Amino acid sequence: MMKSMTGFSSLTQEDELSTITVTIRGFNHRYLDIQLKLPSQLHSEAGNLRAHVQRHIGRGRVELTVELQVKRLLSTEIELNEPFVEALAEAIKRARDQGFVVDGLSASDVMRFNQALVIRDKPLSPEEAEAEKDAVVRAVETVTEAALVDFEAMRQQEGQYLAVDLEKRHASLVDLIEKISSVANEGNAALEQRIGERIAELQLEVQLEPSVITQEVVRIVARNDISEELTR
Repeated sequence: MMKSMTGFSSLTQEDELSTITVTIRGFNHRYLDIQLKLPSQLHSEAGNLRAHVQRHIGRGRVELTVELQVKRLLSTEIELNEPFVEALAEAIKRARDQGFVVDGLSASDVMRFNQALVIRDKPLSPEEAEAEKDAVVRAVETVTEAALVDFEAMRQQEGQYLAVDLEKRHASLVDLIEKISSVANEGNAALEQRIGERIAELQLEVQLEPSVITQEVVRIVARNDISEELTR
């Protein structure tokens, strides 16, 4: 089956962990030339992705671009600023003792002060970070494989169009060659007849040696001026 070396495919996959877009472009090239454009997180996977391309494509220049956005699912840590809350409670107690306030310090009172609580994302452990990376790499491989299948389907479709076009051109060339051959044969036959007639006329006018007649015919043909010689 004929395949075009040009083609295009772009697929995007989004899940709770990441958003991945793989774009493949194909161009004419004598050999297989793979160009990878990867984010820094995937530089170590260049060889693996290159192997994926080689399993599907044998020739042409192929540009594979991967865009990756990781959605980090980090847990949250909340730390109570105990010295601040203790100081705040002591201040409220003194205010109550002096009759400035009636009630004590409540949880809602504490939440009004940004200094009371420290909220931050809990970093991933080395094991969690490695598991996340493995999951992202597997997802990238899955999307890349799907994009390559789509890319190959497009190349096959374009190849079918090319095959039909080439077949039409071939048929046109065969028809043209047949017409040229027919016209050439007719021209040769007419030329042979006219030369024969001219030779007969010369033989009637003058007794010439066959070798002289042969030389004269060769001279006329070599000068490519047959029509002028025959009309003298």
